[in-house]
Amino acid sequence: MKTKITKEIPASGLDQRFVAGDETATEIVNCRLSDDGFGWVNDIGWEPLIPKNAVTTTDNASTPFQKDIDRVFIWPRHNGSELYYIEKSHNGGLHYRIANQGTAGAIPCYNVINEKLVAPRHVAKPDEADEQFIPFGNRLLILNGSDQMLKFAGRQRVFPFGFTQSTPAPKLSGTDIDYIVNAGRRTDSGNQCIGWAETDYIGVGNSVGVNNYRYKVSFITDTGSESPLSDYAQTNYTTANSTTVKYGVYINDLPVGPVGTVKRRIYRTKNLKDLSTVDVVYYHLTEIEENVSRTFMDTIPDVSLITEAPTQADSVKINNSFAYGCSWGGSVWLGGGAGQNNRIIYSKQGLPEQFPAFNYFDLGNTQGGAITALYPYYDNLLVFRENGIDVVRSRGTTASGRTYSISTLIQNIGTTATNSIVSVPAIGVMFMSYDGVYCIKGGTLGGSSVQVEKISEPIQKEMSRMSQNSLARVSSSYSHKEKEVWFMYPVDGETVNTRHAIFHTLSRVWSTRHKVGDVVNGSWEFNDIATNPAGWFILAPRPLKVTGAGGAYHLFNAGLQVFSRRNTFGNKAAFTAQAVLSETLNDPEESIWASAWLDFGSDVIKKKVHTVEIEMLTKGHNEVQLSYAADGLPTWTVAQSQPVSIPEKFGTTSDDPTFGASTSAYDKSLAVIDNKVNWAGARRVRLRFDLQTGDVGSFRWKIQTLNRMQIVSYRVTYNPTQKSSTNIKAGR
Repeated sequence: MKTKITKEIPASGLDQRFVAGDETATEIVNCRLSDDGFGWVNDIGWEPLIPKNAVTTTDNASTPFQKDIDRVFIWPRHNGSELYYIEKSHNGGLHYRIANQGTAGAIPCYNVINEKLVAPRHVAKPDEADEQFIPFGNRLLILNGSDQMLKFAGRQRVFPFGFTQSTPAPKLSGTDIDYIVNAGRRTDSGNQCIGWAETDYIGVGNSVGVNNYRYKVSFITDTGSESPLSDYAQTNYTTANSTTVKYGVYINDLPVGPVGTVKRRIYRTKNLKDLSTVDVVYYHLTEIEENVSRTFMDTIPDVSLITEAPTQADSVKINNSFAYGCSWGGSVWLGGGAGQNNRIIYSKQGLPEQFPAFNYFDLGNTQGGAITALYPYYDNLLVFRENGIDVVRSRGTTASGRTYSISTLIQNIGTTATNSIVSVPAIGVMFMSYDGVYCIKGGTLGGSSVQVEKISEPIQKEMSRMSQNSLARVSSSYSHKEKEVWFMYPVDGETVNTRHAIFHTLSRVWSTRHKVGDVVNGSWEFNDIATNPAGWFILAPRPLKVTGAGGAYHLFNAGLQVFSRRNTFGNKAAFTAQAVLSETLNDPEESIWASAWLDFGSDVIKKKVHTVEIEMLTKGHNEVQLSYAADGLPTWTVAQSQPVSIPEKFGTTSDDPTFGASTSAYDKSLAVIDNKVNWAGARRVRLRFDLQTGDVGSFRWKIQTLNRMQIVSYRVTYNPTQKSSTNIKAGR
């Protein structure tokens, strides 16, 4: 029969479904979509964020270089003038580096807890979301549901967040009026006896009759937030009709606030007399603009008390067991955690550490399960739960502040992968659930609605391998530079991340990244991922330690790594027995692009495949090898190797330099930028691979290589041969 040739088939994204388009791929491993969406490039890799970091190479409590890094968070401050890389080590250490401080190879590492001997942070179990980092204003809230919540203000300034303990009451001295009334009397120990004439503008109480006063105090933090009011302290004394003196009230033990307190407020009642004819109302008395002094003499008359004190409900103490949070609508929101599974609280607007008693939602014992994340989305606050998603919306503003309502967005779709939730421009909020990746899109303004859609159907085979009991280990991040959403997750019962699914936003297709082969170099062993403001992916590794003779050892992927196009797979830090450091970069691993199963219209009709013609882009040449498989079998047959080169230039002096080390006798010398080699632009080349498949019903091909390539499209030539049928005898 006449030889046929397929149409030009573009190299599109991964689709593992049984029925998929010809343009899709059955495998895409360790590649990226080109910047213009023109095919797949395998120039990916990673390298140390701080090469040969001499400041943080020792293995001790204050430097995380040789530790597993469980969490990484990047926090720009002051419009990017300060950029913090915050790391949570597997030993519970919490450290940071300021990216714009120091020189390359010598960026200091600081302990977030001021280098003090403070107990390490809680080390998360596989089913715990670990440390959460919540920016609010120019500060950062750090919480994990087990340790004290921290407020990080940058540059080793760390304070407790919020008010988790009751405010102590002040202590007052007694008033010994006999000291003034009776000449020569000495005051009793601990009492005060300062008085003023009735006509003076200062002095507390009446010069005649019963005087009864109560005092309360509160603490103010640098965010302007006010602690709950203390219990009251009381003083009372009675002046005789012949007395014409007003007195002062002496606070001899004014409470000092916790670390982070910038001032204290004192509240006082007006004269309560015998309490039978007046209400107990507190007024603002004064502010102590520091957190050091322990005494205060009150001489302010009742007529000067105008502003009423806040109520006991305006600020209440909170619990450190809250595990999740966010900043939204001018408030800090906290929810979930041990003993707080279905409870959400939110601070007073503009006062992030002050939580009123009635600013809460109790979700009750509903089917949604425990709260697992709070995530702002436009004019909504998404409340993720184990088996559902709720949404908080603003109902408007009243005299007492903004009010909110909460409702169910969707049931039976939830997540425990708190760190997988990521906002992606023009797409929505993506997150990983128990059976794949979902996207929340739409809004509530202008009559639009919020929708939840599953977008991982093309890679469902990969998603089915996820370790659901360790879903809390999943992490994700979006890069506007790479135009990728990167998910990393554990599979096959593991409790650490080893596989990676990449959603390419330019074409809205998927690919995967993972270890290929058996090389021991710790590749793709990452716990967490973040993106810096420039769009670079920052990876938190699990360093692989290989011990040698005499105390020497190697560390693979030590310290934070940056995803780049250098085509190296991390660093190899070598330590001698004397702890002298040297560092090299690991070679890349193989990449794979495998076509869809092609049946050319019908897998019933047998055909012989003659050639695969692949359109690629080349700068210089590197040989690549094509293999093929037939009829759904997993076995691959090697077909042919070809150099990715312009045929007319191949083997001539005008051939382009190669990107990497020579791989064959035909390669020209290695291109080195420092040698000022004239780099040629990428050029299109069509490579023809000859095959001898025999009669097959379906067919696919793949390129698996260490060498650089960019696959754009392909076409296949074949001959239909015969129709395959099953002969069933009569009576059977």
